[in-house]
Amino acid sequence: MVAAKLDTSLTAAESLAQTIRQVGGKARTEEDLRVGVEHALAATLQALGLTAAPEYEKTTFSGSADAVYGHVTIEYKRPGRLKEKGFPARLAAQIARYMTDHARHAGGQIKQIEALEKMIGVGLDGEQIVFLRYSAFGRKRESPLPPLPGSQLSFLEVDEHPGDFQMVGPVPVGRESIELLLLYLRSLSRKPLTAESLAADFGPEGEIAPRLVNLFYGALEANWDHPRVATFFAEWDRIFGIVYGAELSEAQKEAPQLAALYRSVPHAKLKPLFFAVHTYYALLMKFLAVELASLQGGALVSSTVAALPAASAKHLRHELTNLESGGTFALLGISNFLEGDFFGWYLDAWSEELADGIRALAQTLAEFEPATTTLEPEHTRDLLKKLYQYLVPKKLRHDLGEYYTPDWLAERVLNQVGYQGDRSKRLIDPGCGSGTFLILALKGLRQFAADHLIAPADILDAALHNVVGFDLNPLSVIAARTNYLLALGDLLRYRRGPVDLPVYLCDSILTPIERADMFGKSYRLHTVVGDFEIPGETIAPWFVAVHPYSSVS
Repeated sequence: MVAAKLDTSLTAAESLAQTIRQVGGKARTEEDLRVGVEHALAATLQALGLTAAPEYEKTTFSGSADAVYGHVTIEYKRPGRLKEKGFPARLAAQIARYMTDHARHAGGQIKQIEALEKMIGVGLDGEQIVFLRYSAFGRKRESPLPPLPGSQLSFLEVDEHPGDFQMVGPVPVGRESIELLLLYLRSLSRKPLTAESLAADFGPEGEIAPRLVNLFYGALEANWDHPRVATFFAEWDRIFGIVYGAELSEAQKEAPQLAALYRSVPHAKLKPLFFAVHTYYALLMKFLAVELASLQGGALVSSTVAALPAASAKHLRHELTNLESGGTFALLGISNFLEGDFFGWYLDAWSEELADGIRALAQTLAEFEPATTTLEPEHTRDLLKKLYQYLVPKKLRHDLGEYYTPDWLAERVLNQVGYQGDRSKRLIDPGCGSGTFLILALKGLRQFAADHLIAPADILDAALHNVVGFDLNPLSVIAARTNYLLALGDLLRYRRGPVDLPVYLCDSILTPIERADMFGKSYRLHTVVGDFEIPGETIAPWFVAVHPYSSVS
């Protein structure tokens, strides 16, 4: 499934780039180019299942824009014009005026600035292409893809608003530049990946969460005697008790509130119901993580999960088995995304009803744009922490002792300890939760790299070595790893081999018991199915430092 999606999107971008170059080679006027490219672009978008309704010659205060696709403005010029000295800057100024005019409809200045930051300007002459984006505070806007080959960044100041426009290019019309164009256009057809928009569709107020949570709860009750289901729940329950401790008895009285939130039976038991909520949240995060990893693997115009709703129950279960075993992530270059995970138990309690519920989840998630993390990064920081707060009532979270560190406090702590993203320094969070400190550290590391012109591959290596998190809660580990992927963004494209995300399921205080006898050292691990003795010779020297807990698999 993953490989097919990558091939489809890359082929589409290469084919469209070739067609645009051919049209540019034959066109004699700007209108010839516009008609030919728009025809080819419409065919490509239709083939990829993307909807777009362009407006042509859209009138603004500054003139008429050639083609406007929502927040994407495309201006066509006669072939070869972008090679003329000084013309790219004049074209950028023209497109910037169009974008500014469009933003006036948003309302006051703050609204106009917010609208401008979501807009994309494109200039195209059939041979070369330029991209224009607005930055309110002069900060460099991240691209959802690696830098285009041979691209340069230049700046254009505006009088009406603070900040400036940033132009990338001109660069040749090729697969990489057309991938970026298609990604910007794809975002028109998809919902922004924000906590608020995710909560609207996947939170308890929607239809998907109550449906799946109740299906998971029912599947758990119907399969108590299944060895794997029972073992995974018991191990989760053991860790649950360690994580929440004495607070657990206080939280028991919140079971009716949780049941009411998910429209479940009033007498539902807290632990099984909470396990069902965790399973639902974990599956949503896994699907989201696959989308993010696929984006950076090249699946720019197709959704990896979009094929699941049409799959038979048998094929769907096969795909989910690959997902839960980590095979899907391995194909995308991530080795350890799902090690130590308890939440794949539902595959042993499979039913047609579960299949239908998961299809609905996949179909709705396919409507979201994973590139929002770089198109609108200010709205996606620690996305999953915010989403979890929608999924679990505040009173229950507080009764369980779950308090998340606000971003402003985490930033202050990092400033106080002197962490500024220096790649020679390490930052380890021994109770990382959903990864708030890790995300801010990665942000600082990326800024340090930009300021010191460090190669992306080197900064990725530094991130994976220096920004590390531990947590005992298996759900938090999945959330932190997914947020880590969000924070890495396009750096994943520069990996030199398989990536191990440095977020580990472990108890950072109580390490495995070390034993020594005539046969040498060994380590004892406690689980609900018994204690395991692991010979020291089989463990790499760093294992105990970063893997002091290993779950049942």
